[in-house]
Amino acid sequence: MHAYLVMVHKNINQVKKLLELLDYYDNDIYIHVDRKAKKEIVECDFSVVCRHSKVYQYSEIDVYWGNVSQIKCELFLLEQAKEHKQYQYYHLISGMDLPLKTQKEIHQFFDLNSGKEFVNFSGEEKTAGLYIEDRVRYYWATRWYGILRIKYSQAIMRRLDLISVKLQKLLGVNRLDKEKRLYHGANWFSITDDLVSELLRDKNLIFKQYKASNCADEVFIQTFIMENAKYWENLYIPKINNGFRAILRNIDWKRGAPYTWHKEDFEELVNSDFLFARKFDENVDSEIIDMIYDYIVGGSENDKNER
Repeated sequence: MHAYLVMVHKNINQVKKLLELLDYYDNDIYIHVDRKAKKEIVECDFSVVCRHSKVYQYSEIDVYWGNVSQIKCELFLLEQAKEHKQYQYYHLISGMDLPLKTQKEIHQFFDLNSGKEFVNFSGEEKTAGLYIEDRVRYYWATRWYGILRIKYSQAIMRRLDLISVKLQKLLGVNRLDKEKRLYHGANWFSITDDLVSELLRDKNLIFKQYKASNCADEVFIQTFIMENAKYWENLYIPKINNGFRAILRNIDWKRGAPYTWHKEDFEELVNSDFLFARKFDENVDSEIIDMIYDYIVGGSENDKNER
């Protein structure tokens, strides 16, 4: 059995199509809808689109970009899934992702690679001009980035936050242990029950360590793995800078932040070895979503006929 953990904040119809593509007798689906999302999304019953998978839906947390609430949401979904069942794999995706293979193909792949951890590690020491350690070393006010209901509020608050960090540097603020080294990568993952159990065992320590941090959802699992050698050894691609193939997700940061896929990208997507891709947005190009949907549904029908 696999558990899909889906973080949702917009695009009801797109999310419904995603869930239809995840609907499979050997999957359970755990959805968290951002508590501050529009009312029609929070109140939407997404379970009605699934015929085979059990769907568990929550809206417990206000999720803010760059904030520890991202970590809380991820661990909340892992905890809910773990309480219901022991799964072979736990896949964290967003409501703006899509699978590129049928669920039968995805399960076959993970059966062949059972026990491997699919976690991305970046080799960059800096992102957006900041050292990775700076994300946790100083106090960040990411909780307030979206609080001002004015244009460019996030940009304004981030600018103020950077001024605050410069002041903290002058004052010698350092929340990190002297020997602590941080590692980072994409927050999306496919991980085993063993790793989930250990992360949940340490969840209170994780919350404490990454409180008032900046984008630590891209740090906490990578750092945990590097501090626990057995999980490093079990990585699908055990090296720093292992690319998005390490998580089987096609994510393009060269053309966007990340790039939103368009219908012109269809052949590139479906002919790749990746199992998933992000991101898609029905408000930017709904045709590519429909094309991927039809392609996967067609493949799933063929899988049924082969049984």
